[in-house]
Amino acid sequence: MGIEVVSGLSATRGAWTSPDFTFIWSATEQGSTLVVGCTFGGGTATNNYATATIPWGSTQSVTMSNQQNNSAIYVQGSVQALWSTNQNSYVVTFSGAMIEPNVNNVISSNENGLAVDSEPIIVAVYLAGSSNNAKPAES
Repeated sequence: MGIEVVSGLSATRGAWTSPDFTFIWSATEQGSTLVVGCTFGGGTATNNYATATIPWGSTQSVTMSNQQNNSAIYVQGSVQALWSTNQNSYVVTFSGAMIEPNVNNVISSNENGLAVDSEPIIVAVYLAGSSNNAKPAES
């Protein structure tokens, strides 16, 4: 048994109960891959989806693929997994931007606010319960 943590981001220009956009991240094992997903949309209508499939144990960056119902909002960038030595725990980071043009943007950036891939956003983490655990069970 392990611990899973995923990110949910919401941005608003007004009341916190009325978000301009929402992004909810996930990471799911499917066979020998880790599928990273993000449901997102304007307000709370998260009917858009972006995915990337990372081979289990790979540290290569993978570009997100968008499947959108609302083309005015999108995820543009890539994800990368960092693994424990025995590959039973991981941290997934996102480099790029979560965008609704002329409203709000969430970007991976440095301390000066400049967009850079070297300063990724942590979007999912799985911490195995012990060093003897295998990778997480399939969902």
